[in-house]
Amino acid sequence: MPAGNAGLGVVYSHFGYKDLMRHSAGLACGLKLSEKISAGIQTDFFAEKTAGEYNERRSLTFEAGILITPSEKINVGIHLFNPVPNSLRKNYLPSSLRAGAGIWLSSSLFACAEAEMSTGRNIDLKAGFEYEPSETIKIRGGFNSENTSFSFGIGYLMKFAQLDLGFVTHEMLGVTSSASIIFRLR
Repeated sequence: MPAGNAGLGVVYSHFGYKDLMRHSAGLACGLKLSEKISAGIQTDFFAEKTAGEYNERRSLTFEAGILITPSEKINVGIHLFNPVPNSLRKNYLPSSLRAGAGIWLSSSLFACAEAEMSTGRNIDLKAGFEYEPSETIKIRGGFNSENTSFSFGIGYLMKFAQLDLGFVTHEMLGVTSSASIIFRLR
């Protein structure tokens, strides 16, 4: 949502069923700092419930990012999640640092790559593309080195919303699907 020189956003996600449930919610603010640099920050609340008497965990943290656009065709970004030390919290929540870049190879083809470091894990490399055969349809694909997974998706743009359908492979889980709706308030 536009708010003067800034943009405000609200995020909510739910995953699971009665015996394993995850909720996350966030409040975000983004700001254009100059013609080529934008930055944002988001507060995050996470709640996880598992079967049993004392298996409910809650965490509060934040994340921040910066986007640099050196030219019309190139974007470079850095994202920091949960810089709060785990010694200050009751429940463990990993920290991560991601850096990536993307380039428009043509007016309808975007390619990108990213490296992510996360607490207690190896560096994860990701690459992807988005192809726009028309103004309303987007076709996406990607690769993730963490578990050698491939992904595929399609998006449909409307005036007030964006509908997305995605599939990802996993070495142990097989193919997992996802669907999302993003409303545009302008």
